[in-house]
Amino acid sequence: MNAQSSFTLYDFKAHGDTSDWLIINDGVMGGRSRSSLEINKEGYGEFCGHVSLANNGGFASVRLRFAPIAVSAYSVLYLKVKGTPGRYQVRCRSEINEPQSYVAWFEADGTWQDVILSLDKMSPVYRGRQLDLPDYPGQQMAEFGILVGNKKEQDFCLEIAAIRLEE
Repeated sequence: MNAQSSFTLYDFKAHGDTSDWLIINDGVMGGRSRSSLEINKEGYGEFCGHVSLANNGGFASVRLRFAPIAVSAYSVLYLKVKGTPGRYQVRCRSEINEPQSYVAWFEADGTWQDVILSLDKMSPVYRGRQLDLPDYPGQQMAEFGILVGNKKEQDFCLEIAAIRLEE
């Protein structure tokens, strides 16, 4: 793979910490879910927690915000992950201040997986509701995130080895 065909959004081994990431759980709405993002002994990111439905809760998320980057040369988001079996949501935004996120889902099976998500199939949502807007325009990206919110109480742990944009 050459430099033109991929762009690393984040490399936990190279950064060595998670201070650039924000944890945003349902506590912003009174919920009781909890999560954390840490570097594990292999140097990968590890997003773990508990989603609680108590007090109208139901999600845990982690986000990385950055100066907008051009993404029109790329067609997919690639993640190398190993997670507690279940459904995970990948989210991105074109602009930090836009209300909607563009989302796609993947299923973890407890083994290392190569997850490939088409940027042009990421659909717009706001507070969990599908919006009647076009799918992700794919011109620029200013935020990347992962959310766990499956309308059930659950423990989860997602190990993240790679997050890249690819042709």
